[in-house]
Amino acid sequence: MPKVTTVEDTVIKTVNKIELDADDLRLMMVKHHKVPKGAVVRIYFQVPGGGDWSGEVVDISSHSPLTVEWETKVETTRKLPEED
Repeated sequence: MPKVTTVEDTVIKTVNKIELDADDLRLMMVKHHKVPKGAVVRIYFQVPGGGDWSGEVVDISSHSPLTVEWETKVETTRKLPEED
């Protein structure tokens, strides 16, 4: 009978989240992309085709911020099977 070997991995990660409203994005544009401070800027995204909201334009505002999430792997531990 073949021997079954089990290796246990534990991954610890953090989930980071930031919400950016229109003012945050405008400030980033002024600081990093040289957009003049008084410029009229409209910040939005367009929903891709294929669903009920297909082609809809959604404004980014303080009431509907853009949310960005990313995961950061912090540590992985591995438990190897004990030898007989």
